[in-house]
Amino acid sequence: MNCTSCNSEVIQGSQFCGNCGSAILIKSEPSIYNSPETNVGFRQSIKLGFSKWKDYKGRSSRAEYWWFNLFGLFMGFSSFMLFAFGLASAYSGAPPPVMVGLLLSSFAISLTSAIIQLPLAVRRLHDINKSGYWLIPMIAVYSTFILIDVLTAALLLGPIIAVAWWLIWFCQKGDPGKNTFGSPPTYENDS
Repeated sequence: MNCTSCNSEVIQGSQFCGNCGSAILIKSEPSIYNSPETNVGFRQSIKLGFSKWKDYKGRSSRAEYWWFNLFGLFMGFSSFMLFAFGLASAYSGAPPPVMVGLLLSSFAISLTSAIIQLPLAVRRLHDINKSGYWLIPMIAVYSTFILIDVLTAALLLGPIIAVAWWLIWFCQKGDPGKNTFGSPPTYENDS
């Protein structure tokens, strides 16, 4: 091993160069925990979400999932606002094309968000070594109890249980090494 400052040979295990006295940087084994390529930011998660919208294979990190869900929250809010403006325009006597345009825009944003978030959720489950098919019972439990709540006007704990189940799994740290669904996700720096 050589010194990075003066390029002289350094004795194995030394912390400082015997020639110039500079500290010896010891390169550790690459790990999911000490690699900058395992972190993803808000902008990069949006780019990944749109570029991997039909990719159900591989893994997505917690950061990628939750950053994109924050963006999905913004999309949902804008969809709701377009829907509200569409309904308001219908009641205020605006021309039908305006109302239809607003309602269709709202629907398009909601559909786009759902189409992108489904494979992302599957890849997130893969990161904790769970099959994407686990989304089916999660959605079924949540939907069934919401339907029962609406029809009976009774507040049941079903949706709370389904959301808790979802939160526990989706907040869980991904497997640090290779699992059934591949290696941990790595990301290029987004400068």
